[in-house]
Amino acid sequence: MTNPPLIPITFRIPKNWKLILAITLVGILLFQLMTLYRHNDSEFSALFRGEVGHYFKVLFGYYLLFELVSVLIFIQVTHYYIRIFRMNYLTPTLRGVLLYELNFLPCVLAAIVIFGPITNGLRYLAVFYPHYSWTAYFPEYFFHARMFGNYLLPFLIFGYSYLNVNLFLNYHA
Repeated sequence: MTNPPLIPITFRIPKNWKLILAITLVGILLFQLMTLYRHNDSEFSALFRGEVGHYFKVLFGYYLLFELVSVLIFIQVTHYYIRIFRMNYLTPTLRGVLLYELNFLPCVLAAIVIFGPITNGLRYLAVFYPHYSWTAYFPEYFFHARMFGNYLLPFLIFGYSYLNVNLFLNYHA
């Protein structure tokens, strides 16, 4: 029995910025849907009050801009992770793919710890300009466990989508 040919691991999605933008927007909307249970504090509360313009201003100016920074940092962390751990090829077997997926989990978790403080620090600087204070920064913009939890599901979905779409592209190359 011969071994199946190895699949090279490359990442092609960053060349398609429209796709990155669309995936980021979908991730933001998924997060906002997760907050619907918070009646008064829901991300959609402006829409419920009829403030459509305000909602889109917040969506594109507050969320999309900063979460795009998160996505770009995530992509860079992924590239470094793959390079550092020399994940150049994948054996196209169930075991090979599952090990590859499992080896990718620390990358997603570490990326959140890296981009979370950066993104939230930038968000704080933009929102409170020029009136900065520690009481405004802490605890709302300081990176903590709840914030990690807020990022976890969207970036697990995004991270594994990013990984598997690229794996699919490499397999069919």
